[in-house]
Amino acid sequence: FDLNLLKYISTLDHAPALGLISRNPADNHTLENCNQLNVVSWHPNHQILTPEQVKTMHTHGIRVFPYNADTSEEIARVLEMEVDGVISSDPLLPN
Repeated sequence: FDLNLLKYISTLDHAPALGLISRNPADNHTLENCNQLNVVSWHPNHQILTPEQVKTMHTHGIRVFPYNADTSEEIARVLEMEVDGVISSDPLLPN
């Protein structure tokens, strides 16, 4: 959640792949941050995610991994949006 830290890391000679965690829906500012930081993925809370946001991020080459999807229904909902993966606190949920 610390953009300044991500900006610093992105300037390192051998910077690791970065992902942007977001509590807010994607807007032009979010996309601008993703592009500026050269992130490979965006990690929104699953509750704010829309199919349009997934499409926008994919169009810009950014993978989408929503977090806090902790029920089968929540996971099914975001998978229908064609996300790249799901982050869950429940490791026992089916794949």
